[in-house]
Amino acid sequence: SGVPDIVGCLNGVFFGVECKAGKNSPTALQLKEMRKIMDAKGYCVVVTEDNVDELNALPNVLGQKGK
Repeated sequence: SGVPDIVGCLNGVFFGVECKAGKNSPTALQLKEMRKIMDAKGYCVVVTEDNVDELNALPNVLGQKGK
């Protein structure tokens, strides 16, 4: 379906988190769905083992987008 693995809404902003293991990357369908979310003023991120710590910043990023 292309929908991100984790979806939610924080501070009035819809977000999606696509989780990938190893060197895997999003499929074309997943990228299309992520673009739709971003076009609708939402937020999307692809998380791997290398950048999982970036999720700690998600509340701050969504707080800024919600203003």
